[in-house]
Amino acid sequence: QLNKLSKEDLVAMAEKLHLEKAGLVKQLEELAQSNKGYESLVKNLQSQVQTMQDAHERELTILHEESVSKSLDQDYSMALVELENKRLRDEIAAYAVYQEHSANLTTALETLQTKAAEREEYHRKELEDIKGSLAEARARLHKEFRLRVDAIADLAKNAEEERAARAAAGSGS
Repeated sequence: QLNKLSKEDLVAMAEKLHLEKAGLVKQLEELAQSNKGYESLVKNLQSQVQTMQDAHERELTILHEESVSKSLDQDYSMALVELENKRLRDEIAAYAVYQEHSANLTTALETLQTKAAEREEYHRKELEDIKGSLAEARARLHKEFRLRVDAIADLAKNAEEERAARAAAGSGS
């Protein structure tokens, strides 16, 4: 079919093709330019994405460290609470021992007071018995003393009478 066309037609077609080629080359260059712009934009977006990912990673690291720190703080607080609870349990146990010891001492004191009261009552009765016996012994000794004094007085009187009678018999003879 190209043989049937005239030279002028061929030249016109060649010029048309040349113009179309030039337009396509220009379009290709524009697309290449656009592509470079898009590549730059993509690189820029990738850089922004990487920056954001890095920021997120840092933020996650900070959150993780804060979480670990809070966890350690909570563990420390729990340990303190456990120690305080143990101390309170020990104090309660010591208080219970103290109360038991106090109750034992109170019982022992009451027993001693009861025994002391019983001893005091026993000694009081014994002292009353001794006082009674002493009063009886004193009265008995006083009575015996009077009887002896009376007996001695009677003996002295009898002896005086006998002497007087002997003297009267001796002077009357």
